[in-house]
Amino acid sequence: MPDTTRDTVRILLQTVITRLENQKAILVEAQKRQELVREAVESLGSGILTEEDIRNKTLHELGAKGDELVDIDFTQSQQYRTARSMIRKQFGENKLKGMYYQKTLRELAKDLSGFLMSSRNVEEVFETDDNLERAIIQVIHRFNPEELH
Repeated sequence: MPDTTRDTVRILLQTVITRLENQKAILVEAQKRQELVREAVESLGSGILTEEDIRNKTLHELGAKGDELVDIDFTQSQQYRTARSMIRKQFGENKLKGMYYQKTLRELAKDLSGFLMSSRNVEEVFETDDNLERAIIQVIHRFNPEELH
């Protein structure tokens, strides 16, 4: 399983925006692209958890301290693995390639589509909501965090 981080979420959303631009579904001025990605992460990023987030939630659940983060024996302990497994099960049905979606992909695509329609950093949207949402879901399905390393 890929070791996903908050940076992986940023790259995912950046990839979605870039692909939509390449498919001529949206028009974004080059100087506004990074601001658009930043806004997308701020607006939608909390709805996507990563392996890093699961690890941090597990440590929080167990009451672990920061200095225990580097203790490999602790993260391999039965107590840690059991707690991590329980937390992962909370997000199991919406898990894809090391990313834990807090909503279904369709709901996330709808939220992202609405975000793009209303963002001042998007010059024009050329697709219908349905086509835009389908394109977003396709990009998310094809996104592979393992290819980032």
